[in-house]
Amino acid sequence: MIDFIRSLHTGIGAFFGALVFVWMTRWLVFQFFLPSNTDEHEKMTDMVNKVTKVAFTVIVVSFGVYVLFFASVNETPRSVIDRSSVNSQIKEFEQRINPKP
Repeated sequence: MIDFIRSLHTGIGAFFGALVFVWMTRWLVFQFFLPSNTDEHEKMTDMVNKVTKVAFTVIVVSFGVYVLFFASVNETPRSVIDRSSVNSQIKEFEQRINPKP
């Protein structure tokens, strides 16, 4: 389980980075780009809130899909694979190709 969590560091970092990016973009829009004393302020605020909710939803769902895909592909093998027979076959093959004089 610890190996699985260690393997997800990049995905978790990207997940939180994307959430912070959306949150900071929303804050910047509210601070600097929305007119505060107009009739359209409520409509624009609602639109920004909807876009933010959609962005958060897309980020959370995509991270969930990423984790499910990662968990299904990266399963830890239950037994140790014996590679000794393969190594002996490789040595025999190299001896047949490159015979010593």
